[in-house]
Amino acid sequence: MKKSLIYTSEKTLDELKDQVSEDEKTKVEGLVAELRELIAGDDVAAIKEKSDELSNVVQEIGAKIYQQAQAEAQAQQQAQGQDPNAGAQDKDDDTIDADYEVKDD
Repeated sequence: MKKSLIYTSEKTLDELKDQVSEDEKTKVEGLVAELRELIAGDDVAAIKEKSDELSNVVQEIGAKIYQQAQAEAQAQQQAQGQDPNAGAQDKDDDTIDADYEVKDD
């Protein structure tokens, strides 16, 4: 389980390397190294604590990247003059909403 967290963390860093600051990269790499050392030992509490810390840091990086991507997409839509709700149904169409009841003959 902990080794998969290490793998996922390293893979995330590699995939997002252009979008992650040096401080974040250094922090994740340091936590990965510390966790590897702890896994070699027997201190389960320390392993869990370091795993949780690493997981939280990676999640924060992912959330930040996601928010940046959303902001960029929204800015692009606004720059192109597109309505962010373009997929929503227009009120000017000819569709009529009506309630109906099926009657048996």
